[in-house]
Amino acid sequence: MRTLTLMAASLLLAACSTQPPQLVGNDQDAHGCRASAGYQWSPLLGQCVRLFEQGVRLQSLEATETGSAFVLFNADQSQAELTLPSGEQIRLARQGEEGNHSWQGGQYQLFPWKGYVLKSGDRVLFHGDSALQP
Repeated sequence: MRTLTLMAASLLLAACSTQPPQLVGNDQDAHGCRASAGYQWSPLLGQCVRLFEQGVRLQSLEATETGSAFVLFNADQSQAELTLPSGEQIRLARQGEEGNHSWQGGQYQLFPWKGYVLKSGDRVLFHGDSALQP
């Protein structure tokens, strides 16, 4: 009987000292986006987005780079939001006339050519499939 009482008391104490379980999907950021579901905040669109569903994927031309960059456009394509593999987001503004335009911001230029081409200076960094154009 004494052994049974000690086991019950041990179980009760162990149950009281455990941490509450971390709920899966309970990872909202300041904007309410759930990273565990693939969402992140887009300042350009003002909403949570899944880049792999809503953005244009740009593949790296570097053999050692395994990540993708993504581009989101606003409704009239006057602005774009570039998300680099590191997670850094860069706002790009449309420059130039129709047929000879690009989006520029910081050190980056995005050109519509056989999909999209992302350059930094004279160096081409990423390219995207033309089938993914918005």
